[in-house]
Amino acid sequence: MPYEPPFLQEESSFLDRFPQTLCLVDTMGMIMSMNQRGQDIFCRPGQCAAGRPITALFAPDERERFAQEYSRAVNDVASPPSLYTAFDRNRIRFNVLPVFTPAKEGIWVSLVRADAVSVQHSFDTRDDLASLLDHFPLAFFETNERGVITYANRYGILEFGFTEEDFKKGLNAYDLVNLPEERLAPRTVPVKYRTPGCREYTLRRRDGSTVPVIISSVSVTREGEVVGTRGVVVDISAIKATLNEFVQRDKMHNLVASLTRHEQLNLLTYIMGCIDIAASTTHEPEVEEYLQKSLNAAGLIKKHIDFSRKVQHLGTAAPAWHDLDAAIASAQSYLGTAVQGFAVHSETGGARVLADTLFDRVFYILLENSLRHGKGVTEVRVRVEGSKIVYEDNGSGIPTEEKKKIFDLGYGKNTGLGLHLASQILAATGIEIREEGVPGKGVRFVLSVPTDRIRSL
Repeated sequence: MPYEPPFLQEESSFLDRFPQTLCLVDTMGMIMSMNQRGQDIFCRPGQCAAGRPITALFAPDERERFAQEYSRAVNDVASPPSLYTAFDRNRIRFNVLPVFTPAKEGIWVSLVRADAVSVQHSFDTRDDLASLLDHFPLAFFETNERGVITYANRYGILEFGFTEEDFKKGLNAYDLVNLPEERLAPRTVPVKYRTPGCREYTLRRRDGSTVPVIISSVSVTREGEVVGTRGVVVDISAIKATLNEFVQRDKMHNLVASLTRHEQLNLLTYIMGCIDIAASTTHEPEVEEYLQKSLNAAGLIKKHIDFSRKVQHLGTAAPAWHDLDAAIASAQSYLGTAVQGFAVHSETGGARVLADTLFDRVFYILLENSLRHGKGVTEVRVRVEGSKIVYEDNGSGIPTEEKKKIFDLGYGKNTGLGLHLASQILAATGIEIREEGVPGKGVRFVLSVPTDRIRSL
């Protein structure tokens, strides 16, 4: 779940409150959004994490292992917490502990830095490990076969309001969580027959208050026998509160946008009605011509208003298979008579592409870009080369110094939204776009489509 939804772009300051890297990742493992902390660590200036596979953040020899663990998280399969080696933007290694939180669209992945942990260090005693865990900013615990907590690190004790005396009296882990019966194994069932895993729970603090947490656990075995459970507890109340703010603000934005569009359409319908009436009361050819042009322009405005409604839900609808020729033809219809200024040659071989429902709008943006900035464009060609879609025109091209900026939000001579929006629509389904044209000889946009998302006849 994977693109960057518009509301995440607008409310990114909420994600930036978190001290760790926080990513929203789709079920295919592609990053849809990353908070500023993560961008500062993993991305060079001008780079964007959205659209990259999350495995790219890790050392090459650990990517397959992470991909397998992430797949288990997507499929809600138990997986013990595991350390990984990550690379920052300067290729400096550091250790992270991934924490997975299910989301409506994909998985929230929090990468907790674990620099204090050396995977090459060998602990001689259990006391050494306990001393390290006491200073680790996550709650760790261990239970016996009856669920009685036999160990909790100091951070965990303080985080949830307990004291060491509480644990000495024999706290049972199953007394501290509230879960539907189908998720909570009865205490009478021996530990060796229960299935540890990574789940969301409601945990009861010592003062009786509750907090949402993710508990990732694994069975503890000695001499081949399961004798208890060991795991980590992550407080996700801040994430929950932030997500709720996202939902509420998104609802408000959608409501305001919907009401605004409704009023605009009402006014536009009235204007088009007046134009029809005016056309019926005159027989002057020149006047009729201008009235018809006004009516055509109003029709295009209606199309744009309808498109703004679709953009509001970018990435929320399931991808669909698009006939590439039909998508290009649809894009031309948005431009109306303006596109008659140059020829559009479609050489796609009947290719079909699995992409966001707004896929045709990408070609409208490219055509509109050629029309507005091409300086004398007379011809546009779109063709398929393997799993790549190539868009070319014979205009003036893009200066070398601008090539890295054209997809940035706000960059451009008009709204600064066009090519940025095109890249976001494509990124929603893992399609990358780049410009490879020669300045002075026209643009050459290359859309790299995942091989399993393009089909040719």
